[in-house]
Amino acid sequence: MEKSYLSLVGQYLLIVSTFSPVVSFLLRDYFDMSYIYTINILLLLSLFGLFFVRGRKYKLPTYGIVFLSFCIYTILSDLYLTPKEFGFKYVYSNEFIGTIFVFFIIENGIYKNHGKLYLKINEIILIIALIVIVIQQFVNSNFLVNQDYRSAYYAYESSFEARLPSIFSTFGGSIYVGFAFVPVFAIILAEKIKSDTKTQIVIFFLAMGAVFTFLTKYRWIMLNFIIACLMIFKYKNYYIKKGLFFVFTFVIVVLIGLFFIQKYNIPIAEIVNERILEKNRGGMVHGSASTRLYAIKIFEKLFPDNPILGRGMLHGFGPGASNDMKLLKEIGGRTSQIHVGYLSLFYYYGIVGGLIYITFLVSLSRKLYEDCKIHLNWGVFWGFMGFVIANFTLVTFHLLYPGIVILLIFNRYFLEMKDEEHSTKYT
Repeated sequence: MEKSYLSLVGQYLLIVSTFSPVVSFLLRDYFDMSYIYTINILLLLSLFGLFFVRGRKYKLPTYGIVFLSFCIYTILSDLYLTPKEFGFKYVYSNEFIGTIFVFFIIENGIYKNHGKLYLKINEIILIIALIVIVIQQFVNSNFLVNQDYRSAYYAYESSFEARLPSIFSTFGGSIYVGFAFVPVFAIILAEKIKSDTKTQIVIFFLAMGAVFTFLTKYRWIMLNFIIACLMIFKYKNYYIKKGLFFVFTFVIVVLIGLFFIQKYNIPIAEIVNERILEKNRGGMVHGSASTRLYAIKIFEKLFPDNPILGRGMLHGFGPGASNDMKLLKEIGGRTSQIHVGYLSLFYYYGIVGGLIYITFLVSLSRKLYEDCKIHLNWGVFWGFMGFVIANFTLVTFHLLYPGIVILLIFNRYFLEMKDEEHSTKYT
């Protein structure tokens, strides 16, 4: 019975993650509620149902146990090093606690009855996301964009620099744009390659991902896309057998694309120069990339003060939100934080907390790699690698992003389908 209950909760999690753009829009615009906080509350309430299930036998893999250790460490850090107080609000607003809930539900549910349908639905949603971002770039930049997002990310000197969110603006942050799209794109692309889909369709899907990530104007999302595409080299039969045709067709698509770019005066050069290369700011070294270099200097100066246990998550965003006066003084208005994820990790949580989190990343990466060797959807592994590498420029440590949740659920689904295939073969 507990399996069926957790499978029901897991299905709810898959539905909410799949339709997260709609869910977050309804929560934010009609109820003034945060997507993450609401999901955490619902997950917490749903897990209370386990107390009414007899014969409970649950599992939490090694990566989950390591992350649980990290979660407990951060709670203790918050209680002893920061003014935060433990209570219901602390629990439902804590993204690390929510991540543990997600791991527990995913690893104890069954998804084989619904996976195929939601894989198709997610593909349709990606196509919708592409259409919307094209409209935002060439017709109306405010189309389906939340007001808060416009205020935070449209304040640029040139319209070519505006970072477009497509259908993902109501989550409350720019990071969701990439982690809602690229991980899902990765697993669907891998399924198309694995099932020997026509090369033209694969190239169309690749072109779709390339256009979407380019129009977001986020360099880290473009990098995530490239990392996801590395999966192609794991399918030797595919790129050896179809390699020449693939290259020929891709060149044709690029030439056709360039023709339309010239015909309709699409400002590709301006986007590349002003946003990606930041020539109007003196180049990448003097532009946003300089904040990463500055982060290293700040880390070198402040980390030695609290190297073992860390400074604690004293820093916050917005007027009066930060209690870390040392960090604020060093930042001096030049940036919002130590803008390199792994440096922030060790600054906030020290060598102890940092090593626990790195161990978690290695453990989960290894598990996904071994799982991919079984079910052969390499989009799962390379999609997650995007998250790992992103923290060299971003600062984010939880895994509640819809695309990451979908990726982990489908990893379970692919394993279940492989087990079923194996059982059918030998019965």
